Amino acid sequence: MVSHLAIGKIEELKNIYTNVNQQTIFSNNPFIIKRRHGENVIAINHLNTLWNLLNGRKTFGESKNLRKLIKNMLPKSSF
Repeated sequence: MVSHLAIGKIEELKNIYTNVNQQTIFSNNPFIIKRRHGENVIAINHLNTLWNLLNGRKTFGESKNLRKLIKNMLPKSSF
């Protein structure tokens, strides 16, 4: 983020940070988001959480999609 601020790429930063959602972050999402009475309600996806624990993973969810997003949106050539 600091590098983009330093070279004045404010719009690119805004685009990156405002277009992130659960699908772009998690390859195995530990959350369920439902809309009830006009508000978002967030709960834990117990099936995915159990699956991760049974497979010996150290976290409730996996954020491989976030790594891909960062790699695609912030290539080494930007630095």
